[in-house]
Amino acid sequence: MASLQEYLERRTNEELRGTLFSYCMGGVDIPIETAFLICKSLAKRNPELPDPHKLFLDLCRKYC
Repeated sequence: MASLQEYLERRTNEELRGTLFSYCMGGVDIPIETAFLICKSLAKRNPELPDPHKLFLDLCRKYC
């Protein structure tokens, strides 16, 4: 069985961003740890993004 991190790494950037957007807008109920793992996966793919902790904090500030 694949781990959650492995599952997220197989998703496209668009899918991950869509899930985060839905989570922030209240359309998807995922654990906060999963939202952080999505940020971590996106940051790993794009070295120009801030580190995952900063990315997640920025996300919270933007949508919360």
